[in-house]
This record gives sequence, C-alpha cells and structure tokens, in this order.
Amino acid sequence: MNRPWQIWTAFAACLAVVVGAVGWVSVKALVVEQQAVLEENARLALWRMDSAMAPLVAQESARPYFTYASFYSAERAYGRMFNRKGDADVNVPSPLLSQAGSPFIRLHFQFDSSDVLTSPEVPEGKFNKLAVPEYMTAVQCEDNGNILRSLQKNLNFTALLSDLPAPVEATTTPAMGPANSGSIASNMLNSAPNLNNAPNAPASSFDNAGQQTPANVTQQDPSLNAQQQLAGQVGQFGRAGNRGDQEYQARQRSVQMSSSSLSQMPGNNDFGVYPAQSSDVQMSMMSPLWLSGDLLLARRVKNGAREFVQGCLLDWPEIRKQLLSDVNDLLPNANVVPAKNSDASETVRRLASLPVELIPGLPPSIFSGAMSPIKFSLLIAWAAMGLAALAVAVLLRGVVALSERRAAFVSAVTHELRTPLTTFRMYAEMLSEDMVRDEKDRKSYLQTLRTEADRLTHLVGNVLAYARLERGKPGGRIETVTVEQLLKVATERLANRASQANLELRLEPSNGVLLRWVKADPAAVEQILFNLVDNACKYAANATDRTLNLSVGSQNGTVELRLRDHGSGIEPHEQRRLFQAFHKSAQEAAGSAPGVGLGLALSRRLAIDMRGNLQYEAAPDGAGACFVLSLPAAD
Repeated sequence: MNRPWQIWTAFAACLAVVVGAVGWVSVKALVVEQQAVLEENARLALWRMDSAMAPLVAQESARPYFTYASFYSAERAYGRMFNRKGDADVNVPSPLLSQAGSPFIRLHFQFDSSDVLTSPEVPEGKFNKLAVPEYMTAVQCEDNGNILRSLQKNLNFTALLSDLPAPVEATTTPAMGPANSGSIASNMLNSAPNLNNAPNAPASSFDNAGQQTPANVTQQDPSLNAQQQLAGQVGQFGRAGNRGDQEYQARQRSVQMSSSSLSQMPGNNDFGVYPAQSSDVQMSMMSPLWLSGDLLLARRVKNGAREFVQGCLLDWPEIRKQLLSDVNDLLPNANVVPAKNSDASETVRRLASLPVELIPGLPPSIFSGAMSPIKFSLLIAWAAMGLAALAVAVLLRGVVALSERRAAFVSAVTHELRTPLTTFRMYAEMLSEDMVRDEKDRKSYLQTLRTEADRLTHLVGNVLAYARLERGKPGGRIETVTVEQLLKVATERLANRASQANLELRLEPSNGVLLRWVKADPAAVEQILFNLVDNACKYAANATDRTLNLSVGSQNGTVELRLRDHGSGIEPHEQRRLFQAFHKSAQEAAGSAPGVGLGLALSRRLAIDMRGNLQYEAAPDGAGACFVLSLPAAD
C-alpha cells in the first residue's frame, strides 16, 4: 500500500464522526435525565410545601368569626367555668389572645366596611386591662399595635373585598373539650345545617357531612375516607391537561379538603368552647394573597347586614425559610418567590396553598450524582464503542502492515528474481548458440549458472518455509541429538558457502560441549546456520579478517551457537527491524547485498518453533556482527 496515511485519515474521520454523534446523544440523554430528575424533585417539593402550609390555611379557615374579638360573651351555661370571681356573666378571652399562635403568623386582624381595623391581639379600652398582663405582656401588646398600624397603611377594604370570594353560609361546631357533655355533642350534631345549597359557593359545594367538594368532581361515596376521595378526584382530572396543571389541581384539592375537613370535624379546632353560631352567618374560605409586599390570609364574613374581612398577616421570611428547609434535600439551589394573586395561567411551579412560585434553581452537573441506569447504559455504550474502535484500529493496522509487507515482498522478490533469471537467459543462450568455445569459459559459465540456481533454491526454500510457519503448520521433527551430530551435517555445507565468498568458517567448541545432548530439528538448525553464514558472506565480503567464527558453549541449561563475522557490523537503526519479514524494499535490495529480508525472520521463527531463540549480540570489540542461536539442552 503506497499511501497508508489515507487509510488512517479516513479511519480518524469516521471515528471522529461516531464519537461526536455518540457524545451528542450522551449529552442529550444526560440532560433529559437531569431535567426529568429536576421535574420529579420539583413536584415532590411542591407537595411537601403544600403539605406543610395546608394545615395553617385549614386552621385559619376553621376559626369562628367571633374569635376575632379580644373577648366575647359566652352563654351563661358555659361561662361559669371562666367566672373566677363568681360574676353572673363573663367575657371569654379569644383563643387568639390566650393561646400561643403559629410561628408563621405575625398578627390576626378584622377589617369592617367603616375602614376600622382591629386585632384580637391588640385589645382596646377595658379589654386591654383584662388582657394585660393576664394573657399578654405590655411589650407584646405594643409590638402588635405597631404591626397593626403598619398594616393599616396598606389595606383598603373595597380593594380587599374584590380579591376575595363571596361568603357562603357556614356553622362552626362546638369543640369537644374535657368539659363538654353528651348534651353538647347532641346539640352540635343536631345544629349542623345542610350546606349543599349554600348561595354564592365559589366553584364548590358541600356534601351532607359538610365536606367541601369541587363542583367539577363527581360526588364520592361517603363511606370512603378523605385519602380515597382525593385519589378518585385526582384520577378524574388527571386525564385532562398537562402534567403540571394536573399536579397543581391535585394539590389544590388536597388543600381544600384539608381546610373543609378541619372546619367541619368536631374536636379538631382546639379553640375551646364556643357558643352557637348564628345560622345567618356566611363566611368564605381563607384565601392567601399578596398586598403591598405583605402575605395575608383573608376571608369575607357576612353577619346579617354587616360585612367584615378577617384574616392574618403571615411572616413571609419565616415561611420562606421553612419551605426551603423542607426541600433542601431535593432542591439545594431552590428559591421561592411571590406569585401574582390573579395569575393562574402558570401553575407548574405554583403552590396551591399560598401564592408562591417555586424556582428549582440550577440543576447539578450532568456528570455528577450517583450512577443511574441511563449513565450505566451510556458507560457501557462508550466502553463498547471504545473496544470496537480499538478492534478496528488493530485490524486496520494489521491489514495495512500486511499490505505493506506484501508490497515490499513482491518488490524485493521481483528484483531478487530478475538478476538470476537474466543471467540464466543470457548464459543459456550463449551456451546453446555455441558462442563460448573456450572450455574454461564454458565451465565458468556453468558454475555461474549453478551458483544462481543455488541462490534461487535458497530463496524459494526460505519463502516456502516461512509460508508454512505462517499457516501454523509445524516444521520438522524434534530429535534428541548431540551437538557434535548436529554440527557434523551442517558444517560441510556452511564451509562451502563461506568458501564461495573467500571466507573461512572456523568451529570453536568449548570443552565437552560437543557431547551434550540437545532437543532440536537438525534440518532447521542447518537452515538457520546457513542463513547466518549466507548473510555474513554478503555483508562481510570486504572484511580484512576473512574468518567466520562459530563458537559453541552452554549456559543455564541451553546450548548456544555464536556465529560472528568481522565486517562493518549493523547500524543501530537497522538492529530494530533485523527480524522483521520482508523489511527490504526494491530500492534497498538494489543498493545492498542480494536478499529480500526474510532469512533472519525465518531463522528466528524456526528457533522459537524448537523452543529456542535467535538474538543479535554486539561484537566484543565493536567490529562485525554476532548472532546467538540458543537451543534447549536435553541432559
């Protein structure tokens, strides 16, 4: 192959395209997985936040309207338990005044149509003397007053009414406290009105038990519990709209059910004992809304001709801190920000309990986190692609190398065959035409033809032997012979080849080594030594010292045969490819001694096939080349 770089360039280009495509797919898959995890965590975080805030909204929705007064007059039958001085009638303190409130509520307030803003936690007049210091300290009362005055600057009764749903008729049931008797429970049950046909109900109605049910949801079996009813409702609206809206509606139903359940179930309010509430009182559910940067819970209350707005000012910084703390394990970079009161178009990230929007924040790196199925699959895909690319590269390298070796072999063999064939043709024509009449010249021509025939025979023999080894076919038969028997057959042929180059082969065995037994193939050993001598005759033909030294010794259970010439030696850059097959090109073959670069490669393969080895060794004095043939000893 004349231009292997083109093959490698095409391979690199294809590999770059594949890696780019797989990389793009991997990044997209990781981004999709990251977004899916982020969406799942965001939905779970919204459920957590709504679950944390729903009890607060439900508790405030369940409060009777009269608890927004600092003190109210209780019925005489139930007032005596509060009469510590034996008075005939007493004022019962509001639970908003006498009990510890939620840490998320700063102040409760009541706003009437006369723009009068009051708070049960800021008692006025004679009620101030009753409350301080019996139920609160003077400092607390003063702080609450400051909050009330600051709130009054931002409230407008008419504007507030427009943001709240119309009130519906409602009844607060007496709580079941330790002082309640069976008659109280009986009165409580008998006084519960049917609110199915309550006027102006905001997109909802009530079942016979007082449970609020969304207007667009089919009435549920009363024997089902609240969780089962909620699951049924979620199943109904889950078939319409996108998943974000479905999640929002499900959370909204949960908050509404929590609020209505707490307001209708006896004993859940924990507000003490309340007098019967008039049946003409109408109240709406608590609605959260933002007003001039303040987060409020407010409702409309209508008692006869009078109309009020009751609610509480929430501590938004504290709520925000608590919400973020609840979802820190899911969304460590999350944030919650106020949402518009009337903006119901974007509900994917909005809480159902409060007008608050969840900002999930920046997702973690696509390469961080635990090993997921997608990451594991991508890792396997990349490993498989890497192994495939490596296999193709190795295969391509072998194909290119084999192609180069074949091209070099054909080029070198063509040149190597051309010279003897030309000699054969020319000398044969001269002899056949009886152009050589001198007998001495005729013998010289015939000797030349014989030499060239031996040369061709040696070349063809090496090629056939190497081809046999390449196909995996075993060589000759391994025998156990003495070193003397092994060399006896080979030395005569080796000496004749050396004499053709006017060189002398000198055998130099060490003491007793000729009697040692070795395991070897005599024919293979002869071929190896002949290749070594033939190379020495080619490359050391101009040496001053015309001796070829064949020394025999033993070391570490092996017998070593060293053949050394006294020529110019081998250059260091050539030593690295001495034993490579067909490493000569046509140009190298033409500019150097005859040969195709196969003899040493074949010799090493034959030596290894006999469980021996053939190595190059630098001459002791730095002159000439030395090759060492190691054979396993048999004794």
